[in-house]
Amino acid sequence: MFGVGAGGGVVRGRSLREQRVFESRRKPRAERGSDATGALDATHGLGDRPPDAGGETDPPPNVDSGSPPPARCNLPVAKTGFVGSQTFGFRLDDRTYQLYIADKYDGSTKIPVMLVFHGDGGTGEIIRSWTHMEDAANGNMIFVYPDGKWGTWDIDSPPATNADYPYVEALINDVASRLCIDRERVFAWGLSKGAFFVNNLGCFEGNVIRGIIAHSGGGPSSASPDDYDATGHYKCTTAPVSSMSIHGDLDTIVSYSTAIDSRDHWIWANRCTNSYHGMSPSPCVLYDGCATGNQVAWCENGNMGHDFWDGSIEATMNFVDMLK
Repeated sequence: MFGVGAGGGVVRGRSLREQRVFESRRKPRAERGSDATGALDATHGLGDRPPDAGGETDPPPNVDSGSPPPARCNLPVAKTGFVGSQTFGFRLDDRTYQLYIADKYDGSTKIPVMLVFHGDGGTGEIIRSWTHMEDAANGNMIFVYPDGKWGTWDIDSPPATNADYPYVEALINDVASRLCIDRERVFAWGLSKGAFFVNNLGCFEGNVIRGIIAHSGGGPSSASPDDYDATGHYKCTTAPVSSMSIHGDLDTIVSYSTAIDSRDHWIWANRCTNSYHGMSPSPCVLYDGCATGNQVAWCENGNMGHDFWDGSIEATMNFVDMLK
């Protein structure tokens, strides 16, 4: 699966490969809280905590243990908006992610989090420049753009040996050690291979992820028949999550049928009916009667290939708003 290009806006109908070439010719934009290269200067980090802040500047020493930080919500920061690359220790590695703190962050109100996963060969910085998702959140969401190890995500290894699933838990814990987040509203958005990964997260990390948005991807799936039950349904290890799938019917990189299988998995897992009604923006639809109380949405884009849909961010925010 392709990664995504760096730079500014997205043109509907431009393939991901074409967009990568197009955007690579553009000059990087200067970011609020960074210089023109995107590197933070000494004054634009999260800032030191006041003595009585009740939080910790550094992540907990056992950040990959899966244990949440102490229950408190008194974590003021020196700056909101884009604060650049953050680093934390996970097992034997230093892992990085790009961080955008909600403009309305006040250090005490719990704020939802959107994890945004890049495509194969991408980075958090690249997918951030591609999506421009922050503008649509009206200052009410924290955005985290993780960097995959070696520029990719493990969508093949089973949970017992897959390091990327505990990495996501550790990542959430690291953000929670720095910021006041709403752990009940942590969402995962992914493009291409990142979309496959978020579908897997919904299957194996549904205890920490509230909802997923998969753009031009598929899954959860496996080459092993042992991973399916007697009725042919993929066996997940956590309760189902809310799901939105976005796909072009002319996609030749990730087939349309792969996306249909993914959509149908979440309809089945959430025990929805086959009836649906429209949601904004068109052509998105929302399935009715999901017995789990979750939402399942499907956005099929006619005459579109493995492209970035220009309505996807509006669809994402409308979907997230349903998941209070």
